[in-house]
Amino acid sequence: MSDSKKRPKDPPPDDFSKTVLNIDSDEEDSGDWDKTSYNNAPDAPADDWGKTVINYDSSLEEDNPADDFGAGSGRSGSSEQPDWGMTQTNVHLGDDFEAEEEFGEDEVDTAATKHVIHIPELDRKKFKIPPTPTEKIEQERKEKRKSGGVPTWFWVSAGLMTLFFISLVIIGGVWLALEYWGRDYEVVVIGAPADSRFFLDNEGEWGVSSTGNSHVLSGLKPGDREIIILSKTRDCEPIPIALGEGNRSEQVTAICRPKANTDTISEKACDETRVVEDREKCAEQILDTLGNPPDLDRLVKALNWLIINFEPNKYDIPDARKRILTKAAIHIKNLPDSVKIEVGGHTDSDGTPETNQPLSENRAKAVRDFLVNIADVPPARLETKGYGEDRPKASNDTEEGKFDNRRIEYTVISR
Repeated sequence: MSDSKKRPKDPPPDDFSKTVLNIDSDEEDSGDWDKTSYNNAPDAPADDWGKTVINYDSSLEEDNPADDFGAGSGRSGSSEQPDWGMTQTNVHLGDDFEAEEEFGEDEVDTAATKHVIHIPELDRKKFKIPPTPTEKIEQERKEKRKSGGVPTWFWVSAGLMTLFFISLVIIGGVWLALEYWGRDYEVVVIGAPADSRFFLDNEGEWGVSSTGNSHVLSGLKPGDREIIILSKTRDCEPIPIALGEGNRSEQVTAICRPKANTDTISEKACDETRVVEDREKCAEQILDTLGNPPDLDRLVKALNWLIINFEPNKYDIPDARKRILTKAAIHIKNLPDSVKIEVGGHTDSDGTPETNQPLSENRAKAVRDFLVNIADVPPARLETKGYGEDRPKASNDTEEGKFDNRRIEYTVISR
């Protein structure tokens, strides 16, 4: 009985609207469940990392006063909120650190390195960051300017001097052209026969004005050439002239002599003789009797009587033979257009076929070129061919035979 008296009264039934355990009825903190979470450590406040980063060694601030890396290192001993923008990628640090004042005077074109971080030069050296290609090129330019090289004034001076010398060359060329090539010259020939006809080597017949014993050739251009004089009564030597030096007018004297023998030589004698002068006289006998147009067969006969005694291994026409060739060229020019003549070159057996063949070709070409140029003969009227030693006219066992084989032979191709 005594125990029942001491037993406390039973509690009244639970009124849960009034007996919710450990709940703060404050309306503003109605969701603070961590106050009723048993045996659980409280969670940290939302994302306030500056206050919850652990293991921060505050001594770093003293060791590194110039480098404020603590603000973004993930460790903090102060309650200050770190500036996380300082450690974002692709940030131009110069904007935050005022690179122009703190890191030197070098200016770098950040437009050339938009995709990378622009690091001031002092920090680049400190952290051993290699330069970009653009910066490397710019640095090489600066070093080159400091070390010297060719200065700009030198190139400017060299360019001006070059232009000066080019101008001198142009002015000199124009002056020479006007003074030398633009001038006409004249030659006065003294002592030529009254019936003379004048020809310029490689230019053909030239008109003259005659006064007494003088014949004037005007309008000549500079250069070396020969004046060939043809006369029916006298034989005149070619006159070499050189125009372009000294005075514009030059006076020369013709050397002419009476024809050696006015007697007619029989054609049989002409065929047999090997005397060059006699052969030339035989040819001239026919040429002086030809009409216009000339008899083709008689003209070819006269041409084949001519002996052009070339020097050994050469194909230059001797000056002594140019007068008679000039007279023949005049008749060749007067032939009908349908006529075509071959100029054939022949040699003796001296030498080798390898040397004689081109020698015969060159001699034929030399004669053909002279005939064409001296009298304006149509080039198509004359063809050339070299036969070398393949067609001898006589035996090469004797000197006389070799003399006959060294010849220019004319053949009618078409009439």
